[in-house]
Amino acid sequence: MYKKSRVSSQNQAISTHQFGAGIESEPAYTFSQIKERTYAKTGAIDKTFQAKFTSQLHDKKLSDITEDLHGLFDDILDTVRQDSDANSLARVIIEHNGLTDPIVVSLRELNKMDSSIVMDEISKVLQSNEELPVDDSCTITVGRIDIPSGGGRLRITKLTGENNSLMRKRSIVNIPSTTMCMPMAIVVCFLKTCRLVSPVEWRLLTEGDSSSMPDKVLKHKCHPHWYYKHVVEKGRKECTLFSRRLCELVGVSTENRVISMK
Repeated sequence: MYKKSRVSSQNQAISTHQFGAGIESEPAYTFSQIKERTYAKTGAIDKTFQAKFTSQLHDKKLSDITEDLHGLFDDILDTVRQDSDANSLARVIIEHNGLTDPIVVSLRELNKMDSSIVMDEISKVLQSNEELPVDDSCTITVGRIDIPSGGGRLRITKLTGENNSLMRKRSIVNIPSTTMCMPMAIVVCFLKTCRLVSPVEWRLLTEGDSSSMPDKVLKHKCHPHWYYKHVVEKGRKECTLFSRRLCELVGVSTENRVISMK
């Protein structure tokens, strides 16, 4: 989920304990936070919890105590939700000595993550690991990313619907054309690979050249900043003209919805 470059970690044990449903006078489970790691690049936080079950459950299998597991995961997730943002994301990793690979619950909104979602993933594993015992080797790591609603950086949190992140994010160029989307995308990508020059240098390079702006850019493989802004921000007219010129040079029709080679 997270790149582990440039991370800072806190490995001290945290002694806060939570208690679950009781069996007679003894709680069915306890858990404590044993490790916390912060990823400097993304701001993500991994919190690892050690789960311990009452000795009365140690002769059982995990598949026998699903109700207690529901309570355990709800309590842990409630702990992680403290001080989180409304649109925070989270994923869960469950490790047990009886498992070859950990159980991973994929990234999703933290406020929608609950014990039922976690238990759905565990149930899939228990189908082929029915004898997995109840013991104290179970650790649960919850990774959380807090995505602020304000600030200068717009993160992608909503992919569909009105006012989604892709529409609002300036680094993503929206191409509305139904017949020219591919040529327009190529033009934008090409301009990003070209050298950016000052207006003075551009005038010197193109002095006496009466060809169109797209031809000048293709010839010199550079452009002034004002032209790039016209292509990506000014109603797409310049991008459409460049795209049509590109199609003309390579013999591609722009009349059909599906562009075909002549």
